[in-house]
Amino acid sequence: MTIFDLIADSYDTTISEGRFSYSDVIHLIESFVISEPRLIADLASGTGNMAYALSKRWPMAQILCQEPSSEMVAVLKKKYPTLRVEQKSLEQIDIEKQDVVTVAFNSINYLEPDVLPYVFEKIGKAISKNGIFYFDALTIESAHELLGSKEYLEKTVERGNLIIKHRLTKETLTHNFYLENGSFEEHVQYLINRNYYEELVILSGMSILLSCNIKNTMRTQFVCGIKPIL
Repeated sequence: MTIFDLIADSYDTTISEGRFSYSDVIHLIESFVISEPRLIADLASGTGNMAYALSKRWPMAQILCQEPSSEMVAVLKKKYPTLRVEQKSLEQIDIEKQDVVTVAFNSINYLEPDVLPYVFEKIGKAISKNGIFYFDALTIESAHELLGSKEYLEKTVERGNLIIKHRLTKETLTHNFYLENGSFEEHVQYLINRNYYEELVILSGMSILLSCNIKNTMRTQFVCGIKPIL
């Protein structure tokens, strides 16, 4: 059982609350949507808040959620019983044609760099004509900007019964999770340069429709679509 399994019931109030704007993501995606999406996949869904926001915006769409944590999946199913939910990690991605695919809130950074080409290729094959792929990521550029001449930065935060020690270097963002019961787990997010993400998108048969920094965060968001056939 992982830390995310242990904190699944309190995740919304201790981890995600106030940190992410689902409406901002929806607003950005809908500005590129050409026709009403029928099939939407939200990957690394957590407790389903992004998927639910998508379902509220496009209520006629079939929403697929894929999430690796068994306890997160249980919470998601209980909160949003109408959503289709599968227990799968990003590395196990298994989706067919989709009109919208989202990997939100820097979940992509948990993938080791050598896995990224496979995941992007699978998403590129799944995106329908005029479909949209949205993701955001922590980048090397944002880390360098924040670090300046420092080798690393550290910060400790308390969220409910959870203590998280963050350590940022120019290549990784490490999170050490401590629970009151003595449980400990280390999670690493890998920082990739922005140009490499753009290369992955292009190699996967998609094009970059928009990429921009998210204000007051280390995250860069990307909106991608299928390359037009010339």
